[in-house]
This record gives sequence, C-alpha cells and structure tokens, in this order.
Amino acid sequence: MSFIQSRDNRTVLAGADLSTNQFAMVKYDANANAVICGAGEAPLGVLTVPAAATNACTVTVSGVVMVEVGTGGITLGANAATNASGHVIAAATNDVIVGTALEAGAVGVIIAMDISLANNISA
Repeated sequence: MSFIQSRDNRTVLAGADLSTNQFAMVKYDANANAVICGAGEAPLGVLTVPAAATNACTVTVSGVVMVEVGTGGITLGANAATNASGHVIAAATNDVIVGTALEAGAVGVIIAMDISLANNISA
C-alpha cells in the first residue's frame, strides 16, 4: 500500500555525500546544508532526491512520503523517530516524533509515513 500524497519540498545543498541515502531523514548542519539526522534528533525532512556532497538535493518537509525503516522495525500507526542512520524507528521516551507510520515494516523496508515536524517529544 505504499503511496505518496501531497507534499512540500525544499531544495538544499548536500553537506556530505547523500547519494545512497534516499528515504532517510536529514537535518541542517551548521552551514544550512543537508546531512543525515542522528538518533532522536529533530529533522528538516526526508531525503527524496539524493545527491553527492555540495550538489542540490530534494527534501520533503510535509505530507505523506516514503521512508526507510531502521533496526527494530515499526508498526502501523506508531509514532516514528530517527535512528543514528536517519532511518525511522518506533519512538521511545524523549525521542522527537517525526511522523506516523502508515504501514508496518522491518529493517530496510520502505514504508509510507505522514511527516509531523512539530518537534513533539514522545512521552
């Protein structure tokens, strides 16, 4: 049931080689370039069009988008957070919630997620 719905995109420069990181969560670095988001961090959005360092990449910041699932997997309807590789996992206490899983998935699976970037902290 994977799908993409209305979404809002940003074009930013890649602050590192992101050419193999499609569907990972990214954040701004100190120079306002996109880099992989770390565990529990607040992201800019999902890398939908990857790029090599210093090239333009596309980041989706709202709507329904595809994301890669990290270790531990995620269940349908779960609040999502990021792991150290920028992949989504089930949010734990004090993680920043980045969206809601619209599908269940195991590690490495691409699922649909409704992005929620209000920087909500999981209880």
